[in-house]
Amino acid sequence: MKFIMEFFSIIFLLSNLLVSARASSAVGTSRELYNPDPKAHIRGDTYEEITRFNQVYFTQEATFGSCNSKCEDYAEPRDNFKEDEAYKFPQRLCTGTIHSCKSEYSPEYHVRLPKSPTSDARYYYFSKQIGFTGELYIYGNKKEPEYRFEIFKGWERVFVRCDICRCLCDEPEDKNSVRSFSLNTVTADKGEHKVVTGIQIGMKDKIFFLKIQQSPLLPFGRINSAGSSWKADDPSSSGTKLFKLQYNKRGIHMGAAEANVKLSEYVVTAVKFVEHKGNMALGVELTQFDISTGKLLENSKWTYNSFATNIIADGNSGHRPTAYSDHVPSEKTKLGLVQFSQSHMHDDVGQSTVPFIDLQAITSTESALIGVGLLFRGREFSGGFIAPSLITHPIFSGETKGPRK
Repeated sequence: MKFIMEFFSIIFLLSNLLVSARASSAVGTSRELYNPDPKAHIRGDTYEEITRFNQVYFTQEATFGSCNSKCEDYAEPRDNFKEDEAYKFPQRLCTGTIHSCKSEYSPEYHVRLPKSPTSDARYYYFSKQIGFTGELYIYGNKKEPEYRFEIFKGWERVFVRCDICRCLCDEPEDKNSVRSFSLNTVTADKGEHKVVTGIQIGMKDKIFFLKIQQSPLLPFGRINSAGSSWKADDPSSSGTKLFKLQYNKRGIHMGAAEANVKLSEYVVTAVKFVEHKGNMALGVELTQFDISTGKLLENSKWTYNSFATNIIADGNSGHRPTAYSDHVPSEKTKLGLVQFSQSHMHDDVGQSTVPFIDLQAITSTESALIGVGLLFRGREFSGGFIAPSLITHPIFSGETKGPRK
């Protein structure tokens, strides 16, 4: 009897050493998976955009009721803004909140505007006339062949000058605006011992939502990839709560929501977007499992990505990212807050919102996950992309650090 007990004690010890050795082999190696830029940026397929949010908007100082000051005096937010009929420019008018106004100190602009009344942009190109035929470039570009031409004018009366003001316009009630994220939870079929092994951001009815890939869990954190399937949130369902961007609610937290590496008996079984102090973050449900059998247990807990408030990217200096194909995440953008903002004036007159949202799916093919994250993929001059990332289970993980090709 003593011999048998000693024999099983040795077997148990060797098993623990094997598991420990394989777990330790992952220590110090990256287990983060993420996608690189696609070969071609295709709207609705590889990316989507926030639209009609905090756009640059030009108005005349007189519409604020006085020309005895300067545009900066009207920088504070004004809700339910309405143009003065006598001074309004021929454009799609701002009907929401106008703020952050600055003086242009120009008496006149020549402006190219979209012909279509349904265009998300208000402007394409700004210039000043020089002489009879010349022009001085100011903002935007001439890429759009179809446009209408207008002249925006300020005015002067003896000692009074009324400037053209450049402001930001936010219209949260605009039905054509894309700016909402579903806060619904997407949970793997835990009753069938399935776990989250992939993630994708989608868009339906102008609402961003999460999809998960789920796979049967095997012993030691491995998965049966042959049994993988996709499961999606329905953002149009009744009772859906939304995070809706506004001029004063425009941040999203970067970083991974993950289990401590030492707690390798927990894996991801659900994901959701959450609102935290006016910003958006990502949460994951971690469920304990039996390492030797791969069966999920009852114990679950939620954890969230970083709530750090240091601003790591503000898009107001960024061009539309589809002009570039070499965006990468960096150590500097791993933790912190990315703020959605207007694009660069010299790109498209601040009519786009950057960063864009990456719609590419990212999946693990061999192991379960201990975390899911959001990262900022950027480069110089670009507004960049926000994309999901995965943290794979450390035991027997054959995955390597992203990007995934």
